[in-house]
Amino acid sequence: NQWQAALQPGKRPALALAHDLPRPCWLLAKPVALLLRENRPFYGSPLKLVSGAERIEAGWWQGELVLRDYFVAQGQDNVHYWIYRERLQDEPRWFLHGLFG
Repeated sequence: NQWQAALQPGKRPALALAHDLPRPCWLLAKPVALLLRENRPFYGSPLKLVSGAERIEAGWWQGELVLRDYFVAQGQDNVHYWIYRERLQDEPRWFLHGLFG
């Protein structure tokens, strides 16, 4: 199915709809800023992006602009994370927003 395909490196659906993309089992109440090591997001180990970006842009109509690219990432322990890159700053910042079960 498309959910499994999106979690496999190099194998993602060509045209996935938002409701077909994987969603984490647990969302954090507040996203956690991630370290960058060798230009890669790091959370206990370097994270490998295993899905393409899902762009979320919202809040412009309320004056609270949110520009994020969400990815499924995998740690060296094979745990999958839902992370995003903020696009508002000159230097992109990465955050952990959820965990897959």
